[in-house]
Amino acid sequence: MFVDADRSERFDSAFEYARREVSAADGARTLIARLESYDVAVAIQAASLLRVQDPAAFEETIRALVPSAAPHVARGLTAYLQAWTESQALRPDRPLNGR
Repeated sequence: MFVDADRSERFDSAFEYARREVSAADGARTLIARLESYDVAVAIQAASLLRVQDPAAFEETIRALVPSAAPHVARGLTAYLQAWTESQALRPDRPLNGR
């Protein structure tokens, strides 16, 4: 069973919501505002998409956005950044910027 909060009559994953919002946003600051109406899971998925879009600036972008983000969005962005950083630290064959 699922709650059809957006009345789309179908299940949409956190990744799908994030993909739509990242695509629709006119820049990272706009995205942060758009993410306020979603939960932490969507913010985490949005962070993953931001990393793919610009791996070299990812960490700097997230750190710049967190202070102005709603608390639940900031938690999601920070959680993804921390998990990404930890995973890369375990892979000495790959640089931290994801390239």
